[in-house]
Amino acid sequence: MSVKSFEDQRWVSQDQPVEFWHTKALSAITSGPVLDVGCGVGLLLELLKEKNIQAIGVDVSSSGLKKSIEKGLDVREHDIEHEPLPFENGSFVHVTCLEVMEHLHHPEHVLKECVRVSNGGVSVSVPNFNSISARIQVLLGRRPENNSPQKGHIFWFNKSILEKMIEASNVEIVSFSGLGYWSKKNSFQRLIGQWLADICPSVFALSFFVTLKKRILVQK
Repeated sequence: MSVKSFEDQRWVSQDQPVEFWHTKALSAITSGPVLDVGCGVGLLLELLKEKNIQAIGVDVSSSGLKKSIEKGLDVREHDIEHEPLPFENGSFVHVTCLEVMEHLHHPEHVLKECVRVSNGGVSVSVPNFNSISARIQVLLGRRPENNSPQKGHIFWFNKSILEKMIEASNVEIVSFSGLGYWSKKNSFQRLIGQWLADICPSVFALSFFVTLKKRILVQK
């Protein structure tokens, strides 16, 4: 099944709840225009619209974009993995790519395109495929949840892989955070889970969120 076919089927039956990465992106964005790469059904675009921040979304999924258009959002159908983004260099104050790159065969190309069209920041989030729960499931002979076909995950990220991809994209990390375990449980469990994710994200974070900025090249 192609990425487009998977995403089309996914958004016919699913919607987007507000997650850790949406909240983080909203706190990093103060002005527009913003480009949301892999916008799905347009949740982040809706949240930005509520803040009166201009935003555009692109996605490969016709069904996801149909829902976005019905909400009155500015979206365009585009194959982000196989075609350059249809925007000039530095067209956007901020570019987001949230829980998208793990669904692609060549996410490094997409990250470089996000950097190219940004004149400010880039925010990226991906799941951590080496979290402690995934490691335990492998030791027990089970398939980790993130690796199931129903997730549509193609590229498996961990902290080291993400950092190497960032390094190769001519950007530097402004902030790095991980989603802790029990984020939707009671306050004590949530605090413990987040504390562990903060001190050792490669093991205890379920997802990573990074805000990036372009490196300033010094001319000699």
